[in-house]
Amino acid sequence: VLLVLFVLAFSVVFLTTNINRPLSHLMQDLELLGEGNLDVTLDVQRNDEIGTLGRTFNQMTTSLKQYIAQKEQEDAARQRIANELEFASMIQLSALPSTFPPFPDRTDFDVYATMKPAKEVGGDFYDFFLVDDDHLVLVIADASGKGVPAAMFTMTAKTLIKTISFGKFEPAELLGHVNYQLSENNDTGMFVTAFVGIVELSTGRFVFSNAGHLPPLWKKRGASTYEWLDMEAATSYMLGVFEGLEYSQAEVTLSPGDELFFYTDGVTEATSVDKQLFGAERLEEAMNSLADDSLGLSAKLEGMWQKIQQFCKGANQSDDTTMLIFSYKKEC
Repeated sequence: VLLVLFVLAFSVVFLTTNINRPLSHLMQDLELLGEGNLDVTLDVQRNDEIGTLGRTFNQMTTSLKQYIAQKEQEDAARQRIANELEFASMIQLSALPSTFPPFPDRTDFDVYATMKPAKEVGGDFYDFFLVDDDHLVLVIADASGKGVPAAMFTMTAKTLIKTISFGKFEPAELLGHVNYQLSENNDTGMFVTAFVGIVELSTGRFVFSNAGHLPPLWKKRGASTYEWLDMEAATSYMLGVFEGLEYSQAEVTLSPGDELFFYTDGVTEATSVDKQLFGAERLEEAMNSLADDSLGLSAKLEGMWQKIQQFCKGANQSDDTTMLIFSYKKEC
């Protein structure tokens, strides 16, 4: 009996010293790890299963610390890129006319425009500006691609169009000069579709040239619907692909009360959740539902955007969506 008691006592002491106590210390350290203290290192000067378990936890802690450090670096890099893209978006939007009405002292015309990029920065742009007291330039354009490269290319095109416009060129000549500048040393293969029109405000003469862009809608005075502006004689190739192209132009005469609606393919190619395109026919129907002269220009564009959103029904915006509407008011 004494021998059995001695063996049991020895076993208890052995288990307490060599197993229970180390496990107790191990659990205390693991509790610290569980509280988020990754600087804890388990003391494992053993070659048995407890030592293996401790070393495994130490390796896991080291790997976890390395992962957290890497994740923090990646998050910081992503945040830096997001901040830079947000700043780039602010720069791009600030380059577009955004104060409406843009010419509050002018009663002979009105204009309104919006751009909603699919990404932080977009490949679309619009512009309108007076080259003198009697001539207003209207521009809408869309560069190939998306994101920062497209935005940089469109800003180049926008700057060229505006700068060259002050040379008092007709739209076809203007696009020819812009195309030459964009095509020269264009190794990226990017291009821009653009519509440029110049309104002679004293007479209503509207001269326009189209570099592969979509046709605008025209609502004539007293009409209850919009119709497509005839672009056949004024449509040429997009900008930035081939040097030395000659562009064509056409002209119409606007009457007081006439409206022109311009847009990019982000409107017609807006896609629903079942992969249907908004399309030109829906665009015409939507604008006709907004043809009431009592609606202001901003209300018409907002109404158009709402119709696009209703059609898409929550589908992700796949392309930049840009719209511009012009109203001629002068009695000639």
